[in-house]
Amino acid sequence: VNLDDPVSKHWPEFGQEGKGNITVSQLLSHEAGLANAMPDLKRKGLAPLLDFEKMVDFVAKAPAQGAGTFNYHAISYCWLVGGLVKGATGRNMAEFIEKEFLEPA
Repeated sequence: VNLDDPVSKHWPEFGQEGKGNITVSQLLSHEAGLANAMPDLKRKGLAPLLDFEKMVDFVAKAPAQGAGTFNYHAISYCWLVGGLVKGATGRNMAEFIEKEFLEPA
């Protein structure tokens, strides 16, 4: 994965809603313009936040709101990175961390 690659090169679903040109670098530096990539918690409660795959799908469908503009993704960041990791490696975050960091070489 190259930092200048569009995220959608590795995670095609992310390219929806005007996000096709957002780069890996922009995603990782909180400059993807996704300030509101969160479900309506007042209506749905906290349950959606506990379903990692559902949230990865949710952030993939979130509309772009000005790529290149800094917006801190404190909560949604893990789903954004998780979607990128799964798209690039075919493994979910737990599998990726286990294989790449926790298992002996």
